[in-house]
Amino acid sequence: MVEIIGENWAGMVFPLILVFASLFVVKDWRNWRKYYPTILFTISVDLIFSVLTYEHSLWYFHKALFIPNHTLHDLWINFTAFPLIILMYLSRYPYKSGWLMQTAYFTLWAVLFSLVEGVSFILRFITYHNGWSYWWSVLFWFTMFPVVRLVSADLFQPMMRKLEASYGSFIKLEHRPIF
Repeated sequence: MVEIIGENWAGMVFPLILVFASLFVVKDWRNWRKYYPTILFTISVDLIFSVLTYEHSLWYFHKALFIPNHTLHDLWINFTAFPLIILMYLSRYPYKSGWLMQTAYFTLWAVLFSLVEGVSFILRFITYHNGWSYWWSVLFWFTMFPVVRLVSADLFQPMMRKLEASYGSFIKLEHRPIF
């Protein structure tokens, strides 16, 4: 199938599937601001990681349809896929359920993304380098989803409320005259 379509199609398939899935999975688009700090956290961590490992990349995304290199591909995923993943994951998170249901929920997501990455690796859309392997990625996914939940509820939300109470809202832009 890769030979028929061409090797460059894969970089677009996952983000497009993510966009269409998010249209059906995200149940409260109006409340996107609730997830905004977590989205920023996820993007920031990935950008810092990308800068720190720039010279010795642990994985490499190969050329996609209109994305010519790894850096642009990483940015594409960072600013398109991650916000949608966070919205889908947190908008349906079983907050009021017990720990067993919450564990099953993040395990489902970790398995799903491990499978997506496994298929990407098998089809050679991503390669691993400098000691990284598929199993490190699986460990990453099983760590990322609980951390995202922890950050969404327990770290950023109270901190944002305290900052807003102390300094006013710095997320909302106030209208100020230019002159």
